[in-house]
Amino acid sequence: MKKVVSLLGVALCLALVVPAKAQAPDMFKDLPTDHWAYQATEALRAKGILWGYPDGYFRGKRTLTRYEFAVALERLLQQVGTAGKDGKDGAAGPAGPAGENGAKGDQGEKGEVGPPGMTPEEIAKVTKLVDEFGAELKAMGNDVKAISRKLDTLTKSVADLSKKIDAMPKIGGQIYFGGRIDRASSPYVDYDGRSNGKGLVDSASMVHQFNLTIDAKVPGGGNVSAILTTDNYKNYLGGNLAVLGNTVNNPASDTYIKKLEFTGAIGGPGRDSKLTLGRLGLAIGPYTLCKIQPDSYFANPFDTDKFYGDGIKIDTKLGSVDTSVFAVKFDSVTGTNGTPINSPWVGSYPMELSLSATKPTGQTGYGDPLMLNQLAGVGLSLNLNEGLGLKGGTLKFNALAGTGSGTAVETVATRATETFPNSVVVLSSELDLKVNDALTFKGDWSKSNFGGTRFADNNASQNSAFAGVFGYNSGKIVASAGYKYIDPYFYAPGSWGKIGNWVNPTNVKGPVLDLAYQFAPHFGVSVGGGYWTAARNLGGLASDGTEIWQAKAGVKWQLSKALTTTLDWEGVYYNVDLVPYEGTGKVYPTEHYITLGAGYKLTSATQLGLAYQIGSFNGHGFLTSNGIDQYNYNAFTGSVAVKF
Repeated sequence: MKKVVSLLGVALCLALVVPAKAQAPDMFKDLPTDHWAYQATEALRAKGILWGYPDGYFRGKRTLTRYEFAVALERLLQQVGTAGKDGKDGAAGPAGPAGENGAKGDQGEKGEVGPPGMTPEEIAKVTKLVDEFGAELKAMGNDVKAISRKLDTLTKSVADLSKKIDAMPKIGGQIYFGGRIDRASSPYVDYDGRSNGKGLVDSASMVHQFNLTIDAKVPGGGNVSAILTTDNYKNYLGGNLAVLGNTVNNPASDTYIKKLEFTGAIGGPGRDSKLTLGRLGLAIGPYTLCKIQPDSYFANPFDTDKFYGDGIKIDTKLGSVDTSVFAVKFDSVTGTNGTPINSPWVGSYPMELSLSATKPTGQTGYGDPLMLNQLAGVGLSLNLNEGLGLKGGTLKFNALAGTGSGTAVETVATRATETFPNSVVVLSSELDLKVNDALTFKGDWSKSNFGGTRFADNNASQNSAFAGVFGYNSGKIVASAGYKYIDPYFYAPGSWGKIGNWVNPTNVKGPVLDLAYQFAPHFGVSVGGGYWTAARNLGGLASDGTEIWQAKAGVKWQLSKALTTTLDWEGVYYNVDLVPYEGTGKVYPTEHYITLGAGYKLTSATQLGLAYQIGSFNGHGFLTSNGIDQYNYNAFTGSVAVKF
């Protein structure tokens, strides 16, 4: 070890040493408050470890000798304390003013000291320093062996304490508040596809969600994870966090157990088998099982893409294949009013934006097709090792079967009212490949099939979806490009995107592109979109002559470490061929959404958010919403999210 050490570096770890009779000053005259080492040095000074020089100067550029360093180490050891166990108590004396601490006795039978305030790693570093400077410490009259024994005791105490803390339940919380107010001159459809009428116009809607989170180890093995929620946010969304229901202006509050999972290891034919039991969350993939984002305005950060239900899940490894089997009941997870909290919705979401009582792609536009009450499934996942020019990846297969309650809906071709099927089966596969450090590929395929009563015009061959997307990430450039195809009768409890305010579109196909470029660490832009045509030529408005152009652009600017601003725009342009429908020409309806957002990080755990959106729609006399073919609206939201 070198005989001299940088004084400023030592100050961050231990202290600058001065003669034993010196006293620490109130502050150092030559250490500015904006210096990078100020906080660490000031903390050491306040604790009496760092004294500086008798004239009140720190002299951070000076070097010190091994002997000076050893004196600093001795003072640090005095601050750490002997950290063993208190000696046996002597006879009690009369109470008096506090004096200096007496010498420690031998380790007693009782009297454990409290937490030492040091990590095992820090103690190991101090122990290493004691070994290095043993001769100097001994020359100053210290018993180096006794110090080493006490440090060993301290190490064991810290390890025991860490073990106890690790076994204690970890309790946390999440708090979310949000407010929204809209302005509009007529009924309108917002960016989520909701027909708000005037429910939110000029009348603020306030929402809240409070989550109490608990994670605890179970004696003997296992873990329990729970979320207790009280909120009015669920009821603001119509009572279900998994579907797009109409918003409620003055929602009532509700309290419920959102999650209560027990997870533990079990024996079985496979390896690393694990049982999860209770109220558990499920999410598989976008075309298989994945909860939509029910609200893009508040964007509650404590809401997840999982469905929660009461059931069981077993995970195990059979050879090189990860296997998962589950069965869950959703309708038992309800609020105090008996409404299911997040039962999966199967299929495309009804879009208020209508084309003469049908969607642009010729699918049913009304009713609530199928809400799942229970679901069972199996999943297989195989890790792909490096080879064949690839860096690795995964291949997954999934099979789901669920039942629910169907409702009366109007079919497309016959305009007759029929009962939606009460069960569904979904088969899917997912392929994720890492071609190299920058290039990836993701492929999805899924097929759905109904049991029970079918649509009169349902074609069993028109119920598939697939997508293939390449991704590229070079640091500054992040891009993805691919192709998506969704049949008109593909119905699955998934979440596969939006076109304007149309959530989970069906009977569409076309290329998609997203590109983002980071000009500077705090400034970036993005563009993207897609070109959509009918996947199946069903005639009428779902003919090959209908086109949908989708364009997106955005700017993200981090003005400071705490403040980030965003500006996003999306435009949707319809090219509807009316010749096969009415024998006339074409019409070009449009949607536009401009959103200005700002996020401010008040603390590391507190985030403030503001957003202002301008939305407009023009049906050009043909495409209508609630009988209105043109509208504009403004929506303003504010929120605060706290995690502790």
